[in-house]
Amino acid sequence: MDLDQLDRDIAEVELQERVLVFPKFAPRDALELGLQIIALATAGGVGVAIDIECGGQCLFHHAMAGTTSEHDSWIRRKRNTMRLTGTSSLQVFLRLARAGSNMAASYGVDPAEHAPGGGGFPIRVRGAGIVGYVVVSGLPHRDDHALVIGALRAFIPT
Repeated sequence: MDLDQLDRDIAEVELQERVLVFPKFAPRDALELGLQIIALATAGGVGVAIDIECGGQCLFHHAMAGTTSEHDSWIRRKRNTMRLTGTSSLQVFLRLARAGSNMAASYGVDPAEHAPGGGGFPIRVRGAGIVGYVVVSGLPHRDDHALVIGALRAFIPT
């Protein structure tokens, strides 16, 4: 992979993580965000599994037509990656690709429990840091990430 492109992608995801910060986040926000992701996926003619967790509690989960339990496994593994690193799962994928490494070598974790790849994004609240995670699975991983970002951009006032 082109290192210059990886550097540009890393910078773009870092910017997304700095800008897409909620002023507050409550259970109702999880519902509305989940429904926004469903609306975008439906408009795009795709099906995904969606999970939104806050404080260790699942506040929203929906599996659209065409998804399987395998997508739930990817959701769990992407969320574990974010818990470990404090960044989006795509950010981890890009940094590992840049370093020519993997989860086991860089973090000493089991790849069966951690997955780098787009679709997981930390829910940050201004002044409180990371309070939860939104994760999508079902599309190519960069498309999973783009779907989450599209929903966050529509949802968070910037």
